[in-house]
Amino acid sequence: MKKSLILLMALILALVLVSCGGGGETTDSTQDSGTEDTGTTDSGTEDTGKPEETKKDFTGITFDGATLDYDGSEHEIVISGTLPQGASVSYTDNKGTNAGTYNATATITAEGYNTLVLNATLTIKKLNFTGITFDGVTLDYDGSEHEIVISGTLPQDTSVSYTGNKGTNAGTYNASVVISKENYNTLELKAKLVINKIDLNGFSFENQSFEYDGLEHSIVVSGIVPNGVTIDYKGGENGKNGATGVGKHEIVATISGNNYNTMTLKAIITIKTTEELLVVHVVGNKVYFQNALDSNTLYVYDGSKLTQVSTDVTPAITSTGSATFYISNGLLSGSIGRINDSGEAEALFDVSAETIVSDGTYIYYNVNSLISAEKTGIYKIKISDLVNENIDAKPTKLTSAKSEWLVYASGYIYFSNKSGQGKLYAISTGASNAEPTLIYNYKVSDIITDGSKLYFTRDITLSNLTAGAAIYSIDVTGGLHSEVDDNSSKVVKITMSKGKYLTKIGDYIYFVNTDMATSSLFGDGIYRAKADGSGWIGDTYELLTGASKVLDGEDDNLYSLSTDGTYLYYFRANSKHLYKYDFDKDTEKDLMEGFVPVEKEVLILSYYEKATMYNGEIYYINMRDGGKLYKFNPKTNASYRITATQIADFAIYNDYLYYTTVKLFVNFDLYRMSLINGEPELISSDKCMNLSFSGEKIYYTNYSGSNTLNSMNLDGSDNKVIFDAETVGGAETTVYDGYVYFVAKDLLYRYSIEDGTSAVVNKKLKPLEYLIFNGKILLMNCDGFQNHVDIYDIATDKATNLGNLGISGISDDVRGMFVYNNELYFYRNVAAGSSNKGLYKVKGDKAELVTKLDGYYMCESIVVGDEVFFFDVWQVKDSVPTPSSTGKLFSINMKDLTVTEKSK
Repeated sequence: MKKSLILLMALILALVLVSCGGGGETTDSTQDSGTEDTGTTDSGTEDTGKPEETKKDFTGITFDGATLDYDGSEHEIVISGTLPQGASVSYTDNKGTNAGTYNATATITAEGYNTLVLNATLTIKKLNFTGITFDGVTLDYDGSEHEIVISGTLPQDTSVSYTGNKGTNAGTYNASVVISKENYNTLELKAKLVINKIDLNGFSFENQSFEYDGLEHSIVVSGIVPNGVTIDYKGGENGKNGATGVGKHEIVATISGNNYNTMTLKAIITIKTTEELLVVHVVGNKVYFQNALDSNTLYVYDGSKLTQVSTDVTPAITSTGSATFYISNGLLSGSIGRINDSGEAEALFDVSAETIVSDGTYIYYNVNSLISAEKTGIYKIKISDLVNENIDAKPTKLTSAKSEWLVYASGYIYFSNKSGQGKLYAISTGASNAEPTLIYNYKVSDIITDGSKLYFTRDITLSNLTAGAAIYSIDVTGGLHSEVDDNSSKVVKITMSKGKYLTKIGDYIYFVNTDMATSSLFGDGIYRAKADGSGWIGDTYELLTGASKVLDGEDDNLYSLSTDGTYLYYFRANSKHLYKYDFDKDTEKDLMEGFVPVEKEVLILSYYEKATMYNGEIYYINMRDGGKLYKFNPKTNASYRITATQIADFAIYNDYLYYTTVKLFVNFDLYRMSLINGEPELISSDKCMNLSFSGEKIYYTNYSGSNTLNSMNLDGSDNKVIFDAETVGGAETTVYDGYVYFVAKDLLYRYSIEDGTSAVVNKKLKPLEYLIFNGKILLMNCDGFQNHVDIYDIATDKATNLGNLGISGISDDVRGMFVYNNELYFYRNVAAGSSNKGLYKVKGDKAELVTKLDGYYMCESIVVGDEVFFFDVWQVKDSVPTPSSTGKLFSINMKDLTVTEKSK
C-alpha cells in the first residue's frame, strides 16, 4: 500500500514538471528558463541525466504573398492560421505603400515549439497612365510658333518632358514626350508636328517693253517678299535678267524660301525699236541728225567725231545759202532756230511748228494746233527779218489748212492736206490766208521734190479705191496749181509698191519698201527705181515691187533715208546708229561707232520719300522706279519690289502693310496686305495719308474732303472724322502716350484716344517735321522767315531753341530726324558749300554739327545698329526733287561717319 502511494505521487510530480516546461501563450521573443547551462549532448539535449523533451512544430500556419496595384495606401501581408497560446510572430518588410517588391519574413515562436520562419513577397505594382494621348498635328506655316502637347488628365505632381514638340519653320518635327511619376510606369509617346510650306502669292511678273537705247534693261517681280525668301533671275543676254539688243528675251524668276513652295514665273523683256522719221541734213561736210539714242536731240558728225549741237528735239532742218535753220519742239512750246557759224544752235522765233522749208528768201512752216485752232495753218516768215536782231519778224499765214509733208517748188508749197483726207494740195507762196488747191485726188505721203517734180507715195482712201498704191511723180515745172489725174502726162507711176522715206539721187528714187504684200513692218530693205518710171518691168527689177533692192533690211531694218546728192544716209533699227552708204565702193560706214548712251536718272514727282523698318528690313518708296514700294535687306543688300503701282504713303502694323496707291495722279485707294501671305484687301477709297496706329484703330489724315483727322478700324470699318476744327496739314500723325499728335493750321495738336478731345499742344510749336522721343519733341519750328530747331518738353510745356540755327527758304530746311544711342540727330539742308549744311546732334539746349555730309542729302533716316540708312533726295512737299538728288539708298556709319551706297 505504501509502495503504491509512493508511485502515485511520483507520477503526479512528473506530470507537474511536464506541465511547467511547455505550453502557454506565444510571445514575440523567447524567455530565459532560469536554469543553468549544464551542457548538451551530441544530440542537442541537455545532459541532465533526465529524459529528453520533444518540441512540436507549428501546423496550419501559412504566410502568403500578395500582388496588388499601387493605390497610395499602405498594404501589409500577415500569417494566416491559429497559433498556440503564448506564440509570438515577428515580421520583417511585410508592409509597403510605394510600388515595389517587399521580401517579407514572419518568425513564429512558442515554448515547446520549433521556431517557424516563413517568407513571402508583397508586390505593389506601378500604375499605368491612362487616358493620355499625344497626337500629331499637320498645319500650314503662318510665321507663328506651334507646339503639340498631350491631352488627358494627369495625376498631381506628374512630370512631363517634351522633346522636339515646337516649331515655327516648315518641316517635320519628330516630337516625343516622357511622362513620369513615382509609382507609375514611365510613359513615352511619340508624334509628328508637320508644318507645311505654303504657296507664295500676290506676285506679278509682267512683260515689259523698252525702246532700244543701247543700255541694259531688266524687269523685276512685284509682291511681298517674306523674310528668308529670295528671287533668283535667269535669262536675258547676260543670263541674269539683263538685255540690251533688239528682240524678245525670256526671263525666269524663281522665288524660293524655307517656308514656301518654290514659285517660278516667266516674263519677256522686249527691246523694240520704234520706226520714226528722224531728220538727217547734210551741209558741206557736216551731217546734222537726230540722235535716237539721246532723246532725238540734235547732233552733228563732222567727218571724225560726234558732237551734240543742242538738247532740242529737231524734227526738221533746212538750208539756204550758208544758213541752216531748224525747228525745236518742247513739251509746251517750240521755236525756229539757226545753227550759227560756230556750230551752235540759237533760237530766233517762238513757234510750235512741225515742218520747215525755204525758197532762199522765206522760211515756210506749218502749225497744227490741237488747242488753238486759229493758229493752225501754213506760214511764211522772211529770213532777213528773222535773223535781224533789230526787227520783230512777223509771219504771214498762207492758208489755215492742216498740213504735213511740206515741200517748196516753183512758187508753191505742196503738201498733204490733213483737212482734206491727206490728199495732195498746193498753196501759192504769195497767198494770204487763202484756200489751197486740190492737185491730186489721192492720199499722199513722203513728198519730196527736185524742184521740177514731186515724188510721193500714193495711198488708197475710202473715197478713191482705184488700185495703184505705189510711188508716183507729178511734174510741177512752172508751178502746178490745178488738179491732174492718172491720165495726165504729168503723172508717172514709178513703182509697183508703196514706199517710205523717199530720197532722190541722180536718176533714181530710193525708198524703203512698205507694201504689206512684199515687206515686213519696217520694210525688208532699201530699193531704188528709175525716177522717170522707165524700165521698171524688166530683169533687174522685182516683179512685185517694180524696183531693185540696194541694201537688205530683213534682219536689221533700215529707216529714215536721206541724201546729200552723193551718199545715202539711213538708220539701222537694231542699233539706232546713223550709217552712210557709198555707192561707188558699195560700203557703209557707222557714223555713230563708239557712241555710248548716257543713262539718265529720272526721279518722279512724288509726295515724299518714305521709309520704315519691319522685321529687320527697310521698306521704302522708290522714287527711281515710279514711286513703287520696295524693301531692302541690310544683311544681304538685296532689294525687292513689292507693288507694281505708285505709292503715296504706307505704314506697317501687326504684320500688315497698309499702303495708299496712286492712279492717274488723282485717284487714291488704301489697301492692306498681310506680310505673311501677301493677300491685298481694299479698305478705303479715300485719300488716306499719314497713318498711325493704336490698338485696333488707324488714325490718319483724310485728304478726300476738307483735310480732316479720321479714325477707322484696322479693316477700314467705322470710319469717322475725329477732328475738323481746322484744316489738318501734311505732317505725319504720331501716336504717343495715349495721344495722336498731328498738325492743323500750322499748329501742333494732340487728340486724346481715351476721351476723344483735341487741343493745341503749345501755340509756339509750328512743325513741318517732328520726332517724339522720351517725352520730348524735336521739331523744325516754322516761324515766318526765320525758322529754327526746337526741343519741346511735354511734361514741363517748355520749348527750347537749339542755338543759332536761323533757317529761311524752302531749300534751307531740317529733315531726317532720328535717334541713335539715345541721342537726337537731324539733317539740315542748305545751299551747296554752306558750312551750315550737314548732320547735327542735339546736345542739351544746343545743336552741334557732326559732319557736313558733303555730296549727299539725307531723307527718311532708319537706324540699324551703328548704321543709319537714308535716301539721297531733297524734295519740298508735292514738288519736283532737287535736280542733284539721286534717290539712292545710302548708309552712314556712325562710328567713323563713312557713307556707303547700298541700293540703286
